[in-house]
Amino acid sequence: MKHVDYSKYPVAEARKPRAHFTEKLIRACKRLVESSERVMSFTPLLPSLPDHAYIRISRLWVVGSYARGATTCGDLDLVAECKTLDGMQPFPAVIKKNFFGPVPSVSLYCGTPQDNTSGVAFADAVLVWEQGLDWQAAIKAIPKVANAGRFWRETDEIPVRLQQTTLDWAILKGLLELERDGKLTWKFVPLTRVESVFRPIGGREGGCRDALRTERSQASAGPGRSRSRSPAAARKGSRRGPLSALLR
Repeated sequence: MKHVDYSKYPVAEARKPRAHFTEKLIRACKRLVESSERVMSFTPLLPSLPDHAYIRISRLWVVGSYARGATTCGDLDLVAECKTLDGMQPFPAVIKKNFFGPVPSVSLYCGTPQDNTSGVAFADAVLVWEQGLDWQAAIKAIPKVANAGRFWRETDEIPVRLQQTTLDWAILKGLLELERDGKLTWKFVPLTRVESVFRPIGGREGGCRDALRTERSQASAGPGRSRSRSPAAARKGSRRGPLSALLR
């Protein structure tokens, strides 16, 4: 199995001091102390599915480089044992936002360290919160390790992160198999070599947005169709997502 040589891409990941993520972890535990059960509403994948959930988090682990004691981290990985008391369990991103707020650089996976939505078993997991546990002492007890680096995952061979897609682990694993069979190819390039795919229009700020808007307008108009739409039609079209387009 090949490993990606990240040393060729020095701008691939911005790492921050451990203390930056300690603050985020403390905040997450405090939110669970306030309430480990929350009711949330969301937009389901299909109209026939429930649009709400009553979720309880019984345990929270920190995993990844922070759990291994790294002095700098790219993000904070958390695993929450979630139970759906009513409705349908939404995506982990919805649970994260409702319990902890829109916290950047924090990834939440549902399940246990051995079986969770990331598709990875975390042997380095540290339990930091559950009812009756001294969570502050649990965080302080994690030793710092100067040479603790990033944990390699099989999906690192794919040039996008799981959080950047709407795919699950099973589909990503299928992509890996296609690439290894030679049916699919990709490559990593330094971010400094990536150029914008849009040309600014008239040298104005927001040129990329204008170009994207123009391309979308031309694509939606098609040959022989008017490009103007009524305000009502525009509002209706703005609510149409990729899934509804597929179901039409």
